[in-house]
Amino acid sequence: MENLLKRQKELGDLAALENQKILSGKIRKAFCLEYIQHIQTEMTEFNANHVKIIVKQSQETEEYIAKKYYEHLALAESNYEAAWKILQERYDNLRLQFTTQVRLVLMGLN
Repeated sequence: MENLLKRQKELGDLAALENQKILSGKIRKAFCLEYIQHIQTEMTEFNANHVKIIVKQSQETEEYIAKKYYEHLALAESNYEAAWKILQERYDNLRLQFTTQVRLVLMGLN
């Protein structure tokens, strides 16, 4: 316990020192419960944000990949049908859709 207090003093964590109520060398149960709830809240927020970032990166990657399929075509009305056909061939492929969804699910679990 003394090492913890000494370390907090070294780090300048005075707010944590003031909030800790030490009785007989032990931190009170109430403080422990508050701290556990705080950590759980932080972890929940972190996990939610992490999943959002992963999904956003996946979406950006998909857009980048889609662009690679048709970027060789000049931007003209005559190439619209060709670009549409290329995208349909890519995204109507059920195997690729399944693989992409499995990757998203597995990335979300990590």
